[in-house]
Amino acid sequence: KKIGDEWGGEAVLKTLIKEAHDQGIRVIADIVLNHVHQNHIDYQQHPEWFNQDQCICGTAECPWYLYIETCQFTDYLPDINWQSLAVLEHQTDLAMWWLDTFDFDGLRLDAVPMMPSFVMKRLVSKVHTREALRQRIYLVGETYTGPNQRQIIRKNLGADGLDGQFDFPLLWAIRSAFADESLNLIDLFDQWQKSIEAWADSDAIMGNFIGNHDMERFMYQVSPDPNPLLVDTPDPWLNPPPMLMDPLAYQRLYLAQAFAYFVEGASFLYYGDEIGMMGYRDPDNRRPMMWTDLIFPQIDLLSKIQEIGKLRKCSLAMRRGDLHFLSITSERISFIKSINSPSKDQADQSDQADQDQILVIFQRKVPYEGWQLAIPKIWENTQWTPWQNTAKILSQKDGRLTFDIAQQYSLEIYLPQNHLCILKP
Repeated sequence: KKIGDEWGGEAVLKTLIKEAHDQGIRVIADIVLNHVHQNHIDYQQHPEWFNQDQCICGTAECPWYLYIETCQFTDYLPDINWQSLAVLEHQTDLAMWWLDTFDFDGLRLDAVPMMPSFVMKRLVSKVHTREALRQRIYLVGETYTGPNQRQIIRKNLGADGLDGQFDFPLLWAIRSAFADESLNLIDLFDQWQKSIEAWADSDAIMGNFIGNHDMERFMYQVSPDPNPLLVDTPDPWLNPPPMLMDPLAYQRLYLAQAFAYFVEGASFLYYGDEIGMMGYRDPDNRRPMMWTDLIFPQIDLLSKIQEIGKLRKCSLAMRRGDLHFLSITSERISFIKSINSPSKDQADQSDQADQDQILVIFQRKVPYEGWQLAIPKIWENTQWTPWQNTAKILSQKDGRLTFDIAQQYSLEIYLPQNHLCILKP
């Protein structure tokens, strides 16, 4: 229960959180309950709290599927033994102490599947008791999975479960669509639909993202030769992958992050992705943040990420609107997000409000010219206006929009005329 002096101490953290709150910013703490460092005071004073004779996770003699709740990540990270009530109360009380002492707004819970499910349930129970007295706390779990393993993530959601979890299956789909392009946009749409169905009725606010500290950075995956220097010298500290110079690589990262922003839930951005930092596997993906000496594609990407973030804050439809797919091909996907879902009754109402909609087109490699898009009847009279100075609509007639030429790897966003979120020139 201490912040190291090298981090500034308790007073500095309390001041930081207060100033963030004063500006309407919420702060979530990343907390690790599953394991500690071998020098941690708990391990020194209570070695009986930890699993004995632990094997190293993922090795031949210690497969994840058999030992995930008792193995240790590495030999210097002892793993908690949760069979003791004293340990359960100590660890969950520790999480509550951080919430209460520093007024955090939520917790990002590390390594959720490495702990028995009753650990999360106990923590959730304590947080719900606290919420009855104070503000809502957001608990988001990290259950690292591969593609199409949503059932593993789903089991820790629900009334007595976490508020949300990171959607790893959708992350892999987004990266496959925009980084190495091993997935076409039809299949990306399918993965999006599967996520929507998987989290339905859970009341979860899922975490949507395109990268974190446990994987290669997006810019490494988008590299045309993704392993140019690490074949003979696999240590990235000795041979770090070089920064990419191709502007299209940065544009593809922008499309991926923007796509995550359009998915309903809580949007996360891994530090450095807003400027396209390079990084191989852990720990190379944890390089110090680049604050200066940015090249032009990085500056341009940062500006775009900032603008799309402002749009997400401005547009309720972008954050929470119902999803209506319009047209999907292997290289293009278009949809409308709307607060007011269309219905047969609404379709005949001429006064239907159209200020809570957003029309979106993701375009990958093949540019279009004179492309037409059919619009549902409820929005056929909406005058769509570009969010910013990008491709223009050539005509709007009989429920069909005709667009002019778009560049490859483009994102086109349209809002109803005079919408308050339209960027001013």
